[in-house]
Amino acid sequence: ARISSPTFPQSAGACYVRFFYYMHSNANTADKDGMGQLSVLTEDSNGDRRLMWYRSQDQGQGWHYATAVVSAPTEFRVLLEATRGETGHSNIEIDDITFTDGCVTGESTTLP
Repeated sequence: ARISSPTFPQSAGACYVRFFYYMHSNANTADKDGMGQLSVLTEDSNGDRRLMWYRSQDQGQGWHYATAVVSAPTEFRVLLEATRGETGHSNIEIDDITFTDGCVTGESTTLP
């Protein structure tokens, strides 16, 4: 599954994506890649993708907060992508996705 943002102007460390994520399975996924992976990527105007952040394996019960710097030398979109693990018992959820003002302006910002 993949979610894509609107297009942002080029940025060098000025844009942050913030979100909550949940990655847990009731099945025993320790022996295999049963959980899958949650990734934050950028896709620039040339279609090139860069990995900015990821988590894999069971992260335990409960929601976790994540912040990732996202940038590219040209206009770009942010992709949040979840891939299913081998066992099919993965439960990956995301919520409350926000972007800092620097994503729109391309100017540096501070995180609250």
